[in-house]
Amino acid sequence: MRLLMGLALTAGVACAGPVKAVFSFTVDGAAGPIAVEAKAVRSHGGHAVVSMTAHNNTGIQFRHVSFCVDLTGNLAECGAVFWTAGLWPPGKELNWVSAPVPDKPFKGLKITLRRADRDPYAKIRRIWVAPLEGTNGELAREQLIASVINSRRFVVVEAQDKADAVIRGRAELATRSSVAKAENPDPEAAPRAAPRSVETVETSKPEVLILRLITKDGDNLWAWDDSAPCAGFNNRARCAIDSLRQSTAPPTTKDGN
Repeated sequence: MRLLMGLALTAGVACAGPVKAVFSFTVDGAAGPIAVEAKAVRSHGGHAVVSMTAHNNTGIQFRHVSFCVDLTGNLAECGAVFWTAGLWPPGKELNWVSAPVPDKPFKGLKITLRRADRDPYAKIRRIWVAPLEGTNGELAREQLIASVINSRRFVVVEAQDKADAVIRGRAELATRSSVAKAENPDPEAAPRAAPRSVETVETSKPEVLILRLITKDGDNLWAWDDSAPCAGFNNRARCAIDSLRQSTAPPTTKDGN
């Protein structure tokens, strides 16, 4: 995705509008714009309220977009900042109304695009779970397939060439070992005498699951390093897919950055 152009038209009156701006993008060789229109109305108390409308004609699903509407001609300051509260799919129109903006001399409205983040998961629907390496690879793969299906966010396919992305990784079984230490408190007892006490020391190595989600282009979008808390026995596959599902969920950004 590449930003081609940002065009802002200025209206040089105290209470201005509507002012239009067009920001064009390219995706898969085709170009499309985000069309924006804003206007400001001054209240009787000397403050201004800015309203803005934006239409996504790019063919791109955005994860986060924010705009700055300047009222003073000083682009270092934004009189009003508008941003998306969730995923912004192609073809959808958004509308905003600002809180009252402090009274300042108006020199016209200018609209700038501050940020436009494409949703990397927008085109990922079908997933192939590759055979996993490690001593628990076969069982862990079946658990992952079941967890992906139950997530209802993705569809599992049986062939890699039909997938939008692939899950690869490694799964190792938990191991446990024990050592028994016998003690005989009577040094004069016969060498073959039964010990009076036995102490058992156990050591264990937990199960390990390491995963990555890789696109057709070879981009690593997500990874599970097994460091996050996971409640329950043998639930690592489910915890991992829950993490993946949360990563693809709409953002909850509440600022205009």
